[in-house]
Amino acid sequence: MKRRLGLTLIELMVTLAIVALLTTAALATITTLARSQAVRQRADAATVRQQHLERLLAEDFRHATAFRPVPGGFELDSQAALDPATLERRHLSAIIGYTVRQIGPRSWLMRTQRSDSGGDSTEPVCPAVRAVALSVARDPDLAAEAWQRLPVSAGVSFAFDEAAAATPAFSLRTGALP
Repeated sequence: MKRRLGLTLIELMVTLAIVALLTTAALATITTLARSQAVRQRADAATVRQQHLERLLAEDFRHATAFRPVPGGFELDSQAALDPATLERRHLSAIIGYTVRQIGPRSWLMRTQRSDSGGDSTEPVCPAVRAVALSVARDPDLAAEAWQRLPVSAGVSFAFDEAAAATPAFSLRTGALP
């Protein structure tokens, strides 16, 4: 009786085919996991941006007494300005504006602050914002650019560029802000 010790060509081909199938399945699984992780990271970043924006708006609206529309956004007459150096709130009168501005290829939501005591600043708040709007019942007898008393509840809505698909458009009701 003669015993053979090697693999035949057919056995080797079957083994290679099985290894190729297992490798393809493993690669597909790894690719799917990597894509879902990237989507989750973009969504997490969008959520963090939205939460930051909500907190910033909540503080600005909490201390605001009046509003007026401006091209591309709105302004608030506030009694609490941010210190440009420390970003702490100070009990100082300031005009705070939210507008959308194009910076290079991206649009940004910008927050401007003008104060009698200096402290003027402009800072980008959120990227990929296409539009911001304040919806409030306005007095039809006043001019469009006139200051009006800020009601207890107002709506602020944001629209984002298509590139920021992980960040959907959202609206805030100022009466419901924390």
